[in-house]
Amino acid sequence: MKKGLLKIAMSLSLLMGTSTLSAVEGSSIPAVTHGTPWVSVRLPYSMTVKELANIYYGNASEANVIVSANKSIRSKGVTLRKNRRVRIPVTTNFTAQPERLGWVK
Repeated sequence: MKKGLLKIAMSLSLLMGTSTLSAVEGSSIPAVTHGTPWVSVRLPYSMTVKELANIYYGNASEANVIVSANKSIRSKGVTLRKNRRVRIPVTTNFTAQPERLGWVK
């Protein structure tokens, strides 16, 4: 019963959203972007967040960007274990480093 009501509610909200969207199609509404793009990295060896920031941003002080993108990381000085997945936000200082993290053989 609850699933049926949920499906009906979602269908109605989708229908109302598309009709509202088509009503304002002629106006100039800016596109909505959601958050900063990021890259998911699996660590080949244990390292600190500051070391990771130094690799990807060229500056260890950018570690707060990585901490804010990963809810499970609480501070800049914490050591991240091998094989852990970490989100690295793509900012203006971001540089892809696949060869430094062992991606390229």
